[in-house]
Amino acid sequence: MPLESRRDLAALAEALQVSPTDLTGQPYEIGISRDDSAVASIPAVRRALHETDSSARMDAGTLLAAEESLTRMRLGFDLPGLGKLIPTLIPALRSTIPHVDAEDRDRLQRVLFWSF
Repeated sequence: MPLESRRDLAALAEALQVSPTDLTGQPYEIGISRDDSAVASIPAVRRALHETDSSARMDAGTLLAAEESLTRMRLGFDLPGLGKLIPTLIPALRSTIPHVDAEDRDRLQRVLFWSF
């Protein structure tokens, strides 16, 4: 018998002591609206994680300035903004970090860490 009601699905998940997402396989909680513009950026983020683009190298100061925007977006749960920033930020950080001094390297690695 198929479950057609979210309430039934939630009750079943509660009875089984699992999350509704464990039953549906969806990457978001039932009843929580998702932002399609954030979801649309997922392929670009995946490409940024897999590709190495040496031409993406940027000035360390520019990348360090992006840390403030990244933090503001993360704390504000600005998924569309993060979806636009991260696909360009990750390749730039990955190609720049090996070419900067130790102090900037530590700070840029922190920015890269928070990009994930």
